[in-house]
Amino acid sequence: MGTKPPKVDKEGLRALLTRLRGQLSHADVGLPPPADYNNKGRRPTTGLRQADIDLLTGRSPGTYGRFESGSTRYPAPSDTYLLAVARALLMTEEDWRAMWLYRLQSHPPYPLKPEATVTIGGHWQAIVDDYRSPAYITDRAWKVAVYNQRFAALFPGGIPPENTMEWMILSRYAREVGLPDWENSWARLVLPQLRAAHNQFSANHDLGRLVRKVERDPVAGPIYASLDESYRQPDGDTRYFWHAGRNERVTVTMGPSMPLGAPGTLLMHLLLDYRSEPSSWRDQQHPLAAPATAASPPMEG
Repeated sequence: MGTKPPKVDKEGLRALLTRLRGQLSHADVGLPPPADYNNKGRRPTTGLRQADIDLLTGRSPGTYGRFESGSTRYPAPSDTYLLAVARALLMTEEDWRAMWLYRLQSHPPYPLKPEATVTIGGHWQAIVDDYRSPAYITDRAWKVAVYNQRFAALFPGGIPPENTMEWMILSRYAREVGLPDWENSWARLVLPQLRAAHNQFSANHDLGRLVRKVERDPVAGPIYASLDESYRQPDGDTRYFWHAGRNERVTVTMGPSMPLGAPGTLLMHLLLDYRSEPSSWRDQQHPLAAPATAASPPMEG
């Protein structure tokens, strides 16, 4: 039996795409005005035509019209085509996510512009400050953008690293003191995340710089080169950590999430445990009820 195609929210998709087409002029996308703009008695139409999108995406006539209508008579559009449409319509990250949800009932696997500078809304500092446990937000290259003082207190002098991945892998303090059992409990678990991010966001200069530093490092480089583990995400992982502010070993359980307004960023919430042995949080599963219907994309708010 074949895989059932995702149900399309045709009204939502059509409303999104026609709005975006209507907002753009031919000059906005580098196209000359249609010939009939100069005909006497003809009032210029506004926005781009469906045929213009076929031209911009390099597809045969009618391709975009079928896509905009939400037609399911043809195979689901490829990531490459969705990206071409997004660029032709000058989409924002929010538009990009909405198109995926309306057409494929899923979030996009990557941001529309992975090389772009990520900005975090100012409200996130207040939210992170309100957490009772250490918390911080990084961009896709693990550069720290927002953190609270409980996170800062984990490090010597109360000064957090500028880049958490670089600190975990290349800091001598992290290797010898901060991250107990550094190679097995930390390096071999976080380096696959670095490799996966670099493969996905190859245009990101900060990631490229970090990977080159890791590859040149005499300690981390051989580990990075010998990795055979598949990509792992840290959700629910519990590991030992040396709490510099308390001068004692603690366990940290990681709870990552993503601010929806800043694709590619990571909000990491650290649950501290002062007992001698880590808890097995991964074994405590809480099943979520399946939605009654998948006819419409989930509301975000």
